Amino acid sequence: MVRLIKFGYPYSSLTEQGRMVPDILSISNALVYHNRITTHEDAELSSRHLAQQFAEYAAQKYLSGRRRIVIYIDIAKDFNSKIEVDNYKSRYNSVFALIAIKVARDLLKMDSSKTASIGLLTGYRAQARLLIKAVNDMLRQGVAGAERLHVFTIHAVQGKQFDFVIVDFLYDRSLGHMQDPQLLAVALTRAMNGAVILATKERAFEGRGARRGTVRNLFGLIENFKVPISSVKHLSNSQSLVPLRQQSPWLSSAKPTFTIIDISDQA
Repeated sequence: MVRLIKFGYPYSSLTEQGRMVPDILSISNALVYHNRITTHEDAELSSRHLAQQFAEYAAQKYLSGRRRIVIYIDIAKDFNSKIEVDNYKSRYNSVFALIAIKVARDLLKMDSSKTASIGLLTGYRAQARLLIKAVNDMLRQGVAGAERLHVFTIHAVQGKQFDFVIVDFLYDRSLGHMQDPQLLAVALTRAMNGAVILATKERAFEGRGARRGTVRNLFGLIENFKVPISSVKHLSNSQSLVPLRQQSPWLSSAKPTFTIIDISDQA
């Protein structure tokens, strides 16, 4: 859909949505839709048990008592090391993958209904391969709920929706296609009841691109959902990631060997 719009194909825009709770909508609404989209009563927080559960989880674990439906985890530049590039010039970062899997496992434990779907989204095929390998490891280990984890590149997830979404923005010196506002909107609107954003603001602000202003606007919009530094240090503490590295040692390798699978047509 994003590409068809770019090529000038006619389209119509909805003015009311019923997929996501208002906190999630607020980001893409301001970033892309000029705040024209309203929310149907069925998508209000009071009507969504899973969203209420997520808000309580966010308040207790990350946001120091603040109940939010969006969590923004700013992973320190000095901690997440550099963004790697595979043989097909697609980006990946094992620390981002490890933290995404840790958050996913936490969400599986938090979900009392044991039915919630979780989407792990990324802009790059190499990163998607890392996440797919991690999910496959969880399935082999018999981790409860692992079958409810779904990995997609953002280009391939159009039209899909999940109860919760974990999305990473692997910004580097070249912002690439991740400065496209329509693509960012796709990533942020796949979640119905809760969203976790992984990014490094410092790295993004150093990036180059014709639409880098869009990226800066994005960070301005998600600042209100930012996790306090103490929570980030706890989450990204090397000791807290050791068990995951032991279960999936290839996540820590500098140049993992990827199996070519058809995830999307975009690097």
